[in-house]
Amino acid sequence: MVDIFTFFIIFSFVNKENSLFSKGFIWYSGVISYSLYLWHHVLLSFANFLDNSIYTKIYLSPNNFASFYLNINVLLLSYVLSHLTYKFIEFPFRRVKNFKKVIFLLFLSFILIEIAAYIDKKRGLFKRFHIDFENYAKNFCVVQNEKTGLNLVKKILKSDPVNDGIKATTDDLNQNNFIILIGDSHAFMLYEGLANYIKKLNYNLLLVSNSGNAPFYKDILVSSSVNKKDLEKYFKQVYDIYKILDYMIRNKKVKKVIFCCRFIAYYMSNDYGIYSKFSNKNDSNKYQIVFSDYFKDPVNYNQKEVFKKRLKDTFEYFSLRDIDFYFVLDIPNLGFEPKVYSYQFFELNKALKKIIGINVFNYIDKIYYQDYYKRQYIYNKFILNIAKGYPKVKIIDLSKAMCDKNYCYIIKDGNYLYLDDDHLNITGSYYVAPFIVKNILEK
Repeated sequence: MVDIFTFFIIFSFVNKENSLFSKGFIWYSGVISYSLYLWHHVLLSFANFLDNSIYTKIYLSPNNFASFYLNINVLLLSYVLSHLTYKFIEFPFRRVKNFKKVIFLLFLSFILIEIAAYIDKKRGLFKRFHIDFENYAKNFCVVQNEKTGLNLVKKILKSDPVNDGIKATTDDLNQNNFIILIGDSHAFMLYEGLANYIKKLNYNLLLVSNSGNAPFYKDILVSSSVNKKDLEKYFKQVYDIYKILDYMIRNKKVKKVIFCCRFIAYYMSNDYGIYSKFSNKNDSNKYQIVFSDYFKDPVNYNQKEVFKKRLKDTFEYFSLRDIDFYFVLDIPNLGFEPKVYSYQFFELNKALKKIIGINVFNYIDKIYYQDYYKRQYIYNKFILNIAKGYPKVKIIDLSKAMCDKNYCYIIKDGNYLYLDDDHLNITGSYYVAPFIVKNILEK
């Protein structure tokens, strides 16, 4: 309706001389409107790196004045660049009558578009002059299953495991000082740093995890579109973890168990990260990742109720076995890809600082704590309320390691902590490990 109303206002002045739309600022805005359209989004995107309030404040805190003034500056710069683009590119191009020049310019435009598409597909070009690529890439290596862990698990199961995240600091089953880490890919990414610190305290760490199939007590978590024929495989992944736990507990080889997963994704059946694989808005099914109950009665299925029951079942399992059980509230979800929107600009900042002595891009190494808290507290409160009924269950909140009262950090002391929008990298696992160890081993 607004568009139609605006059209009739403008149309009513079309044939009138000296009208508001036939000269002056509004008229010229129409002349350069295509250039404005092209420039404004680019500038807003780059403004995000000058002050991340464009991302975090505009949508969550609309009354933030810093963001308002930044947008005014973006608008003014859009007009300046649009004027130059119109004067030196668009207008001269319209006057070109040489057919060969037209073909050349079109070809050049096509090449530039292809280059831009390639960069967008790759999410940036990492091998740039300002990036120490070898050190940069080390942060994103993911160490796969280890032979030591596989040998240990085979001894217990007496068969090859189907779990895709298995590691251990020893394969000696005669040891009686194991801490077991279970969960999904978030547990997997915790292992490296945690193993390093736990070994120093004369404990051993065993990791058994499944990517995307967090082992809540004897149930599975899978995509709602999964082939039902594959459900048996996913059930075996979870059953094997509890078979390992039963063996280790029965033989008094385990001291403590840590459970780490992206629980919000399982509670909501989707996630709120922009790049989340569960956030497909075009999917007509409101449930993207589900427990097995979904396949029995998809019409009446309620994800949150089933999650609550499975969480209680899991807490009950460890409480009845008198095991100290630690449920990890995971790291803050960024909602954007840090490799693209943080790390590359951090490296560029370092290069520019050597040249001009100042940081050009601000707040690219952190997000506002209040914005994280607004998104997360309701879910954390839900977990904490359930845990109150189970004295053996303790909660470890990783935001206390990643955040202070003002910010949650993506980069700390020059070190990248995130692999993507919601996973730690290896450096990040070393960063949070002392905090976890202090919580589980400090008397």
